[in-house]
Amino acid sequence: MARGREDWETAQALFEESLALFREIGNRLDIPVSLYDLGSVVLNRGEYEAARALFEESLAMCRELGNKRRMAANLEGLAAVGVVQGQSERAARLFGTAAVVREAMGAPLPPAERAEHDRSVAVVRGALGEGAFAAAWAEGRAMTLEQAVTYALEEPADA
Repeated sequence: MARGREDWETAQALFEESLALFREIGNRLDIPVSLYDLGSVVLNRGEYEAARALFEESLAMCRELGNKRRMAANLEGLAAVGVVQGQSERAARLFGTAAVVREAMGAPLPPAERAEHDRSVAVVRGALGEGAFAAAWAEGRAMTLEQAVTYALEEPADA
């Protein structure tokens, strides 16, 4: 609820608490969920490197668990970090892979996340221009999920 009200400070405190509790009890299924949620909050607070680290940790855990839906969400989170850090080609590729994964699973973006996602994609499209955007998006769609995860966990080169 705090995140929905954009009360980032409260949301961050609550997600940090849930993450600590899940780690304490060894709940490997919910740790990546809390990491992702916390990453989303700190991204909105302008803490881009912290958000990147949280999304990366969540993505790596989701890979180990085989949770494709959460992998797609973390690719989108890392793409959103790329948007605000001027890594437009990287963001377009990651958004493209996440889109194809969601399509294959029949798992569209939740309605609450759609508007922000569409704004981020529009920013990337505007930064790259239609041709470069389409090419990067297609490159992302052509990657396997494993290739995209490896790419997402690499240090960004187009910063």
